Amino acid sequence: MVLKLTTRLLIALIKPINFNAIGTEMDLVITPQNELRQIVADEITKALESNKPTKPAPNKEVFTNREAQKYLGVSRSTLQRWRADGILQYRKINGSIRYTRDDLDALMEAAAK
Repeated sequence: MVLKLTTRLLIALIKPINFNAIGTEMDLVITPQNELRQIVADEITKALESNKPTKPAPNKEVFTNREAQKYLGVSRSTLQRWRADGILQYRKINGSIRYTRDDLDALMEAAAK
């Protein structure tokens, strides 16, 4: 969106302005061409950088105990021990323990290091 506004601003600056049609007093600022190019280039760079995703969206897929055991290839008691030791994050939803894929993947990545 910002990029479109910057492009419109650039077009507005390039088009000749009919001051009689404006009907109000205004200050006219004349900017040298090289400075105008730099200003526009900086605004376009800012717009492009602001549109970059900073990190991937979290994966909120939820696993039950049995699904997490299968996904990680471990036993129920291992999951229980990891929860008790604070190694594996989990959530209780309506009294049932659940794990997110991101938490399971983070555990596997940490174990691989």
